Amino acid sequence: MALAEREVPESEENVSEVTELLRLIRSVTKDAVILFMKLKYGSEIKKTITLTELGNLVANDQNNEFIIKSLIDISDCIKEINHDTFAELCEIYEVKDIIFNEDIRFTVVKCYLALDITTFQRIKVTAAVNKDKSFEVLAGKKVDEPIVFNKKHKQEINDVMGGLIEKGRNYIINTEVVKDEIIMTAHFEQRKKTFTTIGKGKTISSVTVVPTAKAVAKYEIKTNRIQLKCGKNKKIKDSIINAFGVVFFKDINHFSDSDQQRVYNLMQVKREGFEVVLNEELAQEIETAFIVEETLKIPVDNSWAIMTLKSMDVEKLLKELSNNKYDLSSMERTELTIEIKLKPKLDDEKAKSIKVTVSNDSKINCDPKYISVINKCLSAWGIHVG
Repeated sequence: MALAEREVPESEENVSEVTELLRLIRSVTKDAVILFMKLKYGSEIKKTITLTELGNLVANDQNNEFIIKSLIDISDCIKEINHDTFAELCEIYEVKDIIFNEDIRFTVVKCYLALDITTFQRIKVTAAVNKDKSFEVLAGKKVDEPIVFNKKHKQEINDVMGGLIEKGRNYIINTEVVKDEIIMTAHFEQRKKTFTTIGKGKTISSVTVVPTAKAVAKYEIKTNRIQLKCGKNKKIKDSIINAFGVVFFKDINHFSDSDQQRVYNLMQVKREGFEVVLNEELAQEIETAFIVEETLKIPVDNSWAIMTLKSMDVEKLLKELSNNKYDLSSMERTELTIEIKLKPKLDDEKAKSIKVTVSNDSKINCDPKYISVINKCLSAWGIHVG
């Protein structure tokens, strides 16, 4: 016997909506919501108010739709951004009353209310770049003097990108300079897609959307390197590399995709006697370090075999698995993952483990918060070559 669809009583729907609202307020934090209500409406809400009371206050406010939408925007922003970059951008855009080292939720609330929604979203997207974990890193040709970014560069990058991508494709380019980094975000219109959907009235309809492809780039002025995250679209990647080269160096090949420009390289790993060891300098910050995963490219007859190994210490395992025919330790690596355990800075802290994955195409995946110590390690082991 077929089961009839259960109708959800209105009372249950209301309970669900209240639960979602409380979850939303909790994600923004009670104090940040109180600040929002004060700055936007002049509401004087005591900090002793309970979460449930605050939820009821928002739900019954005559502006509840705007408040809830605003809290959703603020909550999404808090989750996506790098806090330091966002605070820097707020200062650049002259958001008032930003306090150094204040809770980032308060900073986001102030920014949201001070700027128009388009500018707020642009800042959010830019600040999210420094939280992304996976980038390809290329070095630029040697320069005598570091570049000085100016407002004219913004328009030049937009114009050059427009000349490099396909005609007729819509795009949005946003470029900001934050301290010693030029951060660019780009969105490109893709081909239209049509989806079949079922609406609330249980009617079938078609919805046509125009998806976008996102790409980001970050040029580090002091190190003369560019970090890229462009997905699998090589045309977009090449357009970004060429645009940065033309605008800042009058050289379309300043960042080439050649081996000479790659910052990370795994050739050293297959060298006989290679080890991940902690020298005196590294030992001050790091407790242990091991390669825990490797992908090897092994020649077999006229083809290749790809082998991925995971272990507490892959290099040790490779030596044990090698035989007269295959010396696995000497095979080409296409990717490896290293687990690094940092020494605790305080007595009551636990040692923190971080993982970094490096590919032979100079891509690196790691928590950007630890990139400085990671690069120290990779340089000491011969993987960081740029």
